[in-house]
Amino acid sequence: MLVLLRWLNLRLRRLLSISLSMNMPQVIVDRPFLKVGCTLGEGPIYDPRNGVLHFVDIQEKKVYHLNTQDNQLAVDQYEDSITCLALCSTGLACAASQGFALLDGPALNYLCKPIPADQQPHTRFNDGACDKQGPFLCGDSVFRRT
Repeated sequence: MLVLLRWLNLRLRRLLSISLSMNMPQVIVDRPFLKVGCTLGEGPIYDPRNGVLHFVDIQEKKVYHLNTQDNQLAVDQYEDSITCLALCSTGLACAASQGFALLDGPALNYLCKPIPADQQPHTRFNDGACDKQGPFLCGDSVFRRT
């Protein structure tokens, strides 16, 4: 996370003009860093192994991969919503609409599906991350039934 913040700080310095007012920094954004038109963009995670910034669009069922070396953007489309990502030794792990999975390019390989089928239309995983010891923790959201 610290590497991501340092990288973003360097990138943002090029895009932002900073002025001081009453000893408080004021940041003025003159253009978006990246404009992809996400409906519900969340969960940026930087992979220092390959210099790629990954993030999701939950509602559009997409995972974006921004190569920070050449600013090339790749997008994978899925049948299920991907709600958050975590780095693992083989690439990316995620929480998705039915449970926990590994991403293999455009393939979503579920490891477990803890949400019962009858609750899936009203429940989804939301934010998650790996802790220092490695377990992937994730919360869920229950939507109001109409």
